[in-house]
Amino acid sequence: MFKKRKIESTENKQSTENNFENKSDKKTIICAETCFTGDIVSDADILIDGKYIGNILCKQNTVIVTKTGIVTGSILAKKSIIDGKIEGRVESNLIEIQKNGMIEGEIYSENLSIEDGGFFIGLSKKITVDLNKKIPERNNVQEHKKHQKIDAANTVALKEKKEKVS
Repeated sequence: MFKKRKIESTENKQSTENNFENKSDKKTIICAETCFTGDIVSDADILIDGKYIGNILCKQNTVIVTKTGIVTGSILAKKSIIDGKIEGRVESNLIEIQKNGMIEGEIYSENLSIEDGGFFIGLSKKITVDLNKKIPERNNVQEHKKHQKIDAANTVALKEKKEKVS
């Protein structure tokens, strides 16, 4: 009755999906070509293939953002594996940025690894993450966007100033 759908990059998907710590059937999945807005609080692993705007609280498990995944917001999880794009804040005891991964924002982690091809733009602090925090406030996303606009305006002003001096 139901057919398995063909996965484009099966090698990449299988490697990230195999990183789930919790091998039970409890998983939250945001599929490719899906856009979800809101906050997620979950005791299950979370796999994001689509676009997600909001905050994620996954204290005891893993959040995986695949190659097609895009997250705008905050993540608080035991482990975060990023092969897609994050704009915002990631707090995890272990953060892995894989070869297609990108984080633009803030990272707070005890352990951080970045594979060749993956990259990070922003602030990084080595700390032991308090997984007993409450879900981040939604305005963190809005604050992050506000700071991005200020940074962009400062960059333009600095370029104009350099051009006048030259």
